[in-house]
Amino acid sequence: MEEGECLRFKDLPEEVKKRAIERWREKGYTWDDHDSRWLTDDFKERLKEVGFEDNVECWWSLGYCQGDGVCFQGSLDLARFFEKEGWRTYKEIAPYISVNVKNHNHQYCHWNSMTVEVNENWPGDEDLIPQATFEAMTEWEVERQRLERAHRDAVQKVLEAREAPIREWEELIRRYDERRGVLEWLPDRPEKPAPLSIPLPPEPDYPAGPKRFANAKEKAKQKLARFEAKAKKLEEDLEEWVEDMSRELEKSGYETIEYQNSDEYIVEVLENNDYKFDEEGDMC
Repeated sequence: MEEGECLRFKDLPEEVKKRAIERWREKGYTWDDHDSRWLTDDFKERLKEVGFEDNVECWWSLGYCQGDGVCFQGSLDLARFFEKEGWRTYKEIAPYISVNVKNHNHQYCHWNSMTVEVNENWPGDEDLIPQATFEAMTEWEVERQRLERAHRDAVQKVLEAREAPIREWEELIRRYDERRGVLEWLPDRPEKPAPLSIPLPPEPDYPAGPKRFANAKEKAKQKLARFEAKAKKLEEDLEEWVEDMSRELEKSGYETIEYQNSDEYIVEVLENNDYKFDEEGDMC
């Protein structure tokens, strides 16, 4: 290679190729902002593939320093996530919960800087009890409440009837007091009467709820308890999964960065582009 001559990388002497590779690495050409954006997008796509929704965000710091790693946050599409991860045991509670992963530490970004939130919205009896049974229970409850209202109304009427003489006496006293001091003579002030002794109506014969109603309620209670236990276990499993996913992305990120800093990758870039170099290994 003559002094001042510029050649393509593949045409350089071996010792100049080595210097060109080192110059390329020293000037930081192995990684730039475009690569950083690409790696972030790659992480986000991988998170979407396993069930994260489009609102997923991702951050990373991969400089082999304490506190470095990968963190992310977003909502999970649980039906898709359970299918992708094979967590079919949790499918029955998917309609009643939502899951968000949040980055709670904005100073560091790693596997331990995220929190899993499992939000529960459990179904009512109408969803946990068979429809036909629930409708029968509703009809029974409506009839029981009708009897209760009728009994309360009957009791109220008796109480009012008992107090009728007292109400009449109060009206007489009101009129008596209005005339006192106006007329020279008034009859003796009437005495307050006792309430009438009228018996209260008996309690109605409420229809007994069939035993199947009690059984259905107990099964619904047990089913809800199972749902709650599964939600608690799911939160534990998701915390472990988030840690593993963070470490997996971190490992992949380091491998990508290291590969782009390798001789193999640099040679591939330099050979596939029309760069030319002088005898010192610098680009012309």
